[in-house]
Amino acid sequence: MRHRRGGLPRDVRLERTPGQVDTTISIRENSARMAIPFIACMALTASVYHLPPRVLPSLQAVEGGRVGLVHLNKDRSEDMGIMQINTLWIEPLARRAELSKDVVRQRLRNYTCFNIAAAGLIMRPYL
Repeated sequence: MRHRRGGLPRDVRLERTPGQVDTTISIRENSARMAIPFIACMALTASVYHLPPRVLPSLQAVEGGRVGLVHLNKDRSEDMGIMQINTLWIEPLARRAELSKDVVRQRLRNYTCFNIAAAGLIMRPYL
């Protein structure tokens, strides 16, 4: 991977997102926009679960989720949040986090870093 001046890879451009405060910058990678806090959560999660750094951003690009998004599947399960975590994972995640299922459901849907961390935990055994 070749880096440009400033240390960023060629396929990553920093740009201001319209309507956001001047201190917020988005990263555009492979035509997908992602706020820097999301990237920070993904980098931390990848580090904690020893995942390749591009796995989580790639997964999010494929899933196309966003904060608050709930997608109903044909089997009546739901995919929630930025990483589109399936409701089948709520019970195991609740046990692991020692939280109620309702709290886990809410956090998966509305808290980006919780959703990203759950995706890392789920992905780890498969990589």
